[in-house]
Amino acid sequence: MSSVFQARLVGNSLRDNPVELADGSNVTLKNNGYGGALLHSHIQTYPEGSQQQQVTCYHHKDINNNWIVQVPKYRTDANFENADHARLIKDGDIIRLMHLQTGNHLRSHPIDAPVSADQWEVSAHRNESIEDQGDLWKIEVAMDSRHKHIDHVRSLTTRFRLRHLELGCLLAADNVVLPQWGFRQIEVVCNKDNQTQDESTWWNVEEHVNEKHPEKDDVLTSEPLEWPMISVGLRMCGWEDEQVKFYLLGNPAVWWPAFLSLWVFITSALVHTVRSRRQLACMPQGKIARISISL
Repeated sequence: MSSVFQARLVGNSLRDNPVELADGSNVTLKNNGYGGALLHSHIQTYPEGSQQQQVTCYHHKDINNNWIVQVPKYRTDANFENADHARLIKDGDIIRLMHLQTGNHLRSHPIDAPVSADQWEVSAHRNESIEDQGDLWKIEVAMDSRHKHIDHVRSLTTRFRLRHLELGCLLAADNVVLPQWGFRQIEVVCNKDNQTQDESTWWNVEEHVNEKHPEKDDVLTSEPLEWPMISVGLRMCGWEDEQVKFYLLGNPAVWWPAFLSLWVFITSALVHTVRSRRQLACMPQGKIARISISL
């Protein structure tokens, strides 16, 4: 089932995700192709090829599905020095993905994939050199299911591609199963075909944790059911530094009587409709017509 559908289920923790992806986020990445498995790695290595740590897609929740998003230090914005807030990830950013359990980085290289030999192999390997381009990936936003325009990559709803910075191929997981040495899990490759509309190259953030990033929406965010009683104010815009801020506070002397009068009218209209159907006139027809015209 899709990440968004899971988030709507009662008791599901995905609804508490921080909204926007950021440097240092602990995430699981769901493939949007057939089956929708999660990006996965484990300590076992490929028997041939690079013989580095295997990277697969796995359909079940597992600690080996967790990856840390890292912005390379030499690519961090020079003017971003706020240690209390995470740097948000946007379309076009360059990132590394570090496997949480092993500390190895997701990478690709011009080595044939173990099953799909016409694509490049994807592995996990630790390399502390900042000059190595093999573990750098570029974020390419494909779409967002809830927002037409987005400033940053959002949990659950934003679908994006991961393009290898050096090779230009796309991280992909088609419905190809590895042999027994790969535990019959889904093969992950770096797709050289550049098929940007192929959903096997699309990913979204599913689980998301970041200590420097607030969970879900902030306290200024309101829900539609809160609007009539103005139990909270109404946020009227985004909170980016360059934007003017507006926060609408309703006047109880206006909002509450208006809300009450709306329900009085609805109730009166229902009562009148029922009585009219039973031919029990409650007011002259002329008066009813005048009320209808005035409304």
